[in-house]
Amino acid sequence: LIVVLAISQWMSFVRLIRAEVIQLRQKQFILASRAIGANDWRIMFKHLLPHLIPSALVLATLSLPNVILLAAGLDFLGIGSTPPKPTLGGMISGGLKYLVNAPWMAIAPGLALMFLVVGINMVAESVREKLEQSA
Repeated sequence: LIVVLAISQWMSFVRLIRAEVIQLRQKQFILASRAIGANDWRIMFKHLLPHLIPSALVLATLSLPNVILLAAGLDFLGIGSTPPKPTLGGMISGGLKYLVNAPWMAIAPGLALMFLVVGINMVAESVREKLEQSA
């Protein structure tokens, strides 16, 4: 399920990489390497790829919480993983039956999901800030 959801996010990665490549191909170091006779593969792996990896890494860390929330939502609705497998969405859904007598059965997985998503967002933001400082 996670792989399918991650594959569904490919459009934003392609859009980002395409925009970065269009911007980078007009830079002086690309034109200079082309002028000295470097082939397209060398330019791509030696010059473009090192500039593309940080942006793709930041986008990946920012997209991960969305994928986790989508998976939890599908599991909550019963569309995701099969019931014996413990998932946060499935635990929240199962805990709703006992919300009056045992509210922790739904609140604990909900808090775990919230802390997971917020934690990943905080890590992604710090990675983005570090990469901006180094650039």
